Amino acid sequence: MILLLLILSLFGFLSLEYFSLKRDLSNPAFLFTLGFFIASLILSCFIRKWSVDLHWTSFSVIILGNLGVYLGACACSKFCKTSKRIHITDTNNNPTKLVSLNGLLILFGLQLIIYLLRIYLLKQYYGGGLSSALVSHTVAIKFGTEKAFQMPLGTAFFYGMAGTVGYVCAFLLPFYMMYKNIPFRQKFWLWANFILCMIGSLLSSGRTTMMCLLISFASFYIVSLNLRKIKIKINVILKWLTIAFVFLFSFQQLGYAIGRDESETTWFDEIGIYCGAEIQNLDDFIEEPKFQNYDNLYGLLTFNLFYNRFGNLLGVNQLKTEGRDYHSFNYRNGYSLGNVDTALQHYWYDFGIIGTFLLCFFIGTFMQALYNLIVCSKKIWISGYMTPYIYAYSMLIPTTFMSFFSESFFEKIVHLFDFRFWITYILLYTLLYKKNKKAS
Repeated sequence: MILLLLILSLFGFLSLEYFSLKRDLSNPAFLFTLGFFIASLILSCFIRKWSVDLHWTSFSVIILGNLGVYLGACACSKFCKTSKRIHITDTNNNPTKLVSLNGLLILFGLQLIIYLLRIYLLKQYYGGGLSSALVSHTVAIKFGTEKAFQMPLGTAFFYGMAGTVGYVCAFLLPFYMMYKNIPFRQKFWLWANFILCMIGSLLSSGRTTMMCLLISFASFYIVSLNLRKIKIKINVILKWLTIAFVFLFSFQQLGYAIGRDESETTWFDEIGIYCGAEIQNLDDFIEEPKFQNYDNLYGLLTFNLFYNRFGNLLGVNQLKTEGRDYHSFNYRNGYSLGNVDTALQHYWYDFGIIGTFLLCFFIGTFMQALYNLIVCSKKIWISGYMTPYIYAYSMLIPTTFMSFFSESFFEKIVHLFDFRFWITYILLYTLLYKKNKKAS
């Protein structure tokens, strides 16, 4: 009953956001709600198997969270108006400046070297082949049975930089796909970098980064269609649904490849655990919180990375509470539902239901303001430059959609205050644009 009402309410929010926010499928508020809507739909497929049972408190938390994001987006659109959105009518002319082919080759080489180095170091650290090393690395991360491997000082920066390349390509690829006369070589090496980055992300024993890269790419692809005033046709929707289905179908096999234990669960069960169970996990957590804040810090779950990075400035030398302390595995009817409880778990535990609404209102306002700066910027869409707004947005928009899964939005916000984040941007910008000639 409550799950059905949640699905209908979220569908109502999607309709409201679609029609009131310029029928824009790439709008951050729409994507935020879309994630929760899809998760709720998938959860409904497991009502009997998992004995799904939602309560009014979790219903209220989810609805108020989505309402907060929507109202934040509306407030930003109304009170912080920017110039009108631009439209691209001539796709025969290229952007005023293309990315450097040499820069793309250097980035591909950097990725290849750093990923091969990581493979070698993983095998040296855990022993055995790559497969067994990834198994050991996954166990170390999830259960803390031993200290997990970390890239050595110096190489860690370049490993992070290699992972960032994919988000740059996620913007540039849809943008370049709009233009007919851009040289094939640029497009080829953009694709090569993007695909290599997705494959390399698996070396961290997780599939989330790969999914985030695809979400970022899809978001910019829809933006590119809007810029050309192209309505999204049924065949385009079917194409993306097919891609999503293939990715989800292979999700279980990707898990085995990076060290997840083989089990008797089907591929659809795996999808349910990663794209639906979070709603039930949130409900169970709210009804019976299984977490003790050993540090007694304000907003520890939401701002955990902030305390880890900058806690010494506040007199917090080392946190006693670790991530696994507040992400315990949940079980229902004899089945494991994983250990993630949506981003709202963090907000509710730290700040209550009103605090959840206010944090989501901030997310909606911040993301809408950033989105408006992007879709209204001639510098981006005519010149072809990857501006700081694009750089930040490409990494933040997946966290907005993935809020149904776990909290990573405020983790990325913390990155914006890290000098390494902007050094990476400067290096990437220099390689791709600094010494390249203008496009003809």
